Amino acid sequence: IGKEKSSKVEGAAYFADWAYGEVNDLIGEREKDIYALTTLDQNLQEKASVILHDVLEANKDKNVSQGAIVVMDMEGRIKAMVGGKNYNQSQFNRAVSALRQPGSAFKPFVYLTALQKGWLPEDKIEDRPISIKDWKPENNDGKYYGEVSLSYALAKSLNLAAINLSQKVG
Repeated sequence: IGKEKSSKVEGAAYFADWAYGEVNDLIGEREKDIYALTTLDQNLQEKASVILHDVLEANKDKNVSQGAIVVMDMEGRIKAMVGGKNYNQSQFNRAVSALRQPGSAFKPFVYLTALQKGWLPEDKIEDRPISIKDWKPENNDGKYYGEVSLSYALAKSLNLAAINLSQKVG
């Protein structure tokens, strides 16, 4: 006889709303309650909530007021989701509903691929102009930074460094 695990996970309201929507998309609204098994990891969820809170607090002087976290396993199952600073103040789930540039969403995968292929965060990549057929991408600020570390390029979200890296790592 052991202690029953609580079904209430601190900070999981954004995940619960998202999961509810996913279930409704699959089977529609129902009259009766159902039980849905999810991939949420209570420990990771609680840690993600604390981390987002701490990061927002540490950066409030930089006019950072919101954020989101999604943690997935290697098969793509969502283990934790924090959609904003405070669910009671705003139910808008920034993790799944906020608009963002598609390229910026793919950059972390380029860097992850590089790391998996043996690149190190301090390894250098060129942030320089590039042309691919008629496409001439630029950095958001219109500047080029030359040779930069992978960590710097990711932190600054440098488009050209990410494109050059993707061509090297495939």
